[in-house]
Amino acid sequence: MDLQNYFPFSLERKQIVATLAFILSIIGFFFFFRALFFLVFLILLNLGGGFVLSRQRMVLNMFGFEFV
Repeated sequence: MDLQNYFPFSLERKQIVATLAFILSIIGFFFFFRALFFLVFLILLNLGGGFVLSRQRMVLNMFGFEFV
């Protein structure tokens, strides 16, 4: 049985895999920086102290955190 027929890794296939890995790395960096900005916003809001809770919820909802 020839395994080359089941796993054809030609140049185009490698380019597709490299492109998918590049896109996934960009998405991973986006989630990492979103968590980083969320921590910075949380620290800034706590340092401000004068913000209303609804204002904090608005900022947190901006980053995808839902409240019941």
